[in-house]
Amino acid sequence: MNEIEIIEFKDSTFHQKYLDDLIGTFNMCQENEQYNNQKGILRGLHYQVEPYQQAKLIRVVKGAILSVAVDLRKHSDEYASYVSYELDDIKREQMFVPKGYAHGYITLSEESVVIYKVDEYFNLEAMRGILFSDKTLNIDWRINKGNIVISQKDANNSPFKKETL
Repeated sequence: MNEIEIIEFKDSTFHQKYLDDLIGTFNMCQENEQYNNQKGILRGLHYQVEPYQQAKLIRVVKGAILSVAVDLRKHSDEYASYVSYELDDIKREQMFVPKGYAHGYITLSEESVVIYKVDEYFNLEAMRGILFSDKTLNIDWRINKGNIVISQKDANNSPFKKETL
């Protein structure tokens, strides 16, 4: 599958066959968990370059986030556009982000726990980032820029460029 999908597992948090029927094969190899202790924490926008690109399945087990994915596939009609979706612990939906996208999120609640499964191991040398406030992308993070909390590493991400991937 090459598009963003919002998925609701009926009676579980993960079911390989159900997921494969919806999006194609997703071979999870790593699961990551992030705890956030205030509203307005922004993480991203992150991606890995080939051959280490990652597809991600993101869910929130506590609180709420705005999950954002930016299409970096040059051949795509949606290139340089973004999709955002609110994930929370009430609806229990998950967001599938295929390879070829940058991903980030901002916390919308005072406390949140985000879990994401990936189909490729993290590789530091392949890691890249796009500046969250890039004017070309013009992402609406739903929180006043002055109230955003961001790490120095993510604040130093590069602006979006047409040659990203």
